[in-house]
Amino acid sequence: MNFLALRRNIWDNIGRDNFVYEPRVELNRQDPLNHYSEIEFLRNFRLTKDSANELANFLEDELVFRTERSRPMTPLQQLCVTLAFLANGSFIHVAGELMGVKKSCAFYNIHNTVRVLCGKIDAFITLPTANEMRNTATELFNRFKIPNVVLGVDGSFIRLENKPRVSEIAEGQDPQDFWCRKQFYAINSQVVGDDKGLIRNIVAKWAGKTHDSRVWRNSSIKTWFESQTAFTLVGDSAYPISPTLIKPYFRPDDPRRRKFNKHLSGMRTIMTENVIGRWKGRFRCLRMGIRTKVPFACDIIAASACLHNFATLRNNPMPDDANDEENDDDEEISPESPLHYHDDVRAARAAGKAYRESVLNNYF
Repeated sequence: MNFLALRRNIWDNIGRDNFVYEPRVELNRQDPLNHYSEIEFLRNFRLTKDSANELANFLEDELVFRTERSRPMTPLQQLCVTLAFLANGSFIHVAGELMGVKKSCAFYNIHNTVRVLCGKIDAFITLPTANEMRNTATELFNRFKIPNVVLGVDGSFIRLENKPRVSEIAEGQDPQDFWCRKQFYAINSQVVGDDKGLIRNIVAKWAGKTHDSRVWRNSSIKTWFESQTAFTLVGDSAYPISPTLIKPYFRPDDPRRRKFNKHLSGMRTIMTENVIGRWKGRFRCLRMGIRTKVPFACDIIAASACLHNFATLRNNPMPDDANDEENDDDEEISPESPLHYHDDVRAARAAGKAYRESVLNNYF
């Protein structure tokens, strides 16, 4: 029975006049700039009022509706409902109620705003210039005595609330691929950070079971970084050592090597662990679990990284309910085994170990 036949059957049985229609409810939409104090605004939306207004103006061309039909939300309201969703890790209808809109309206505007942010990712997440890398290398050397280090790389599990469905993942993938070693479903995101608290590159598309070294091996940042030899970045023991990537010694007995590992750990703490901790603390959905399909979850991760950089560059304070925690992903221990490597990779490992030994002998 089609819909029209079903409706005629209902009217014949109960009568057209007795059929109860749900009335349309006009919710009181909030003007977030005037409705909330500065502290309440920061707690609910993770940006200051000035920063949110600046970002809404920057995104206005993509967010503004071309007509006034059905009372469309302003770019600022669309941005705020998205920020509320990312900040609290709550359901979409809860974020909508905060702005005075229904779930369907909040759903559309959150999806639209996230995709607009992802489309402008190059405006928020950029690699450092040569001059910036030189300044960073000098500052870090003065503090940690390891030369030429400018960036850090680390992986972070972004929790998924539910097991992915087969229909929402790529062909050839299995939902169980997203079950990570921390015992929950997740997306393994690679974050490259600097000493200023900025995310310089992010890769958010790999299933939770994927090893950090595989994510690194297939990332564009690896190719970009290996195209030069003046600077290096630091990673934990999960990453393959090379002339451009320094990792700690595996369970050293030599006091000098232990000291080297301690200094390297301090650099990693500043450039990756603290960055990831503040990123997840500002947008709690990353820590509590994302309740969306996998493709949109990847977009949420990228969009929140854009927002984190925007807030960091404008010195927006962390909200009082956001714990400024370090990265809660423990280090993935991988002993330095030369097995199962091609000749070129084995040569890169040998060159990386030689460079690390030269740093140890010259500075420790």
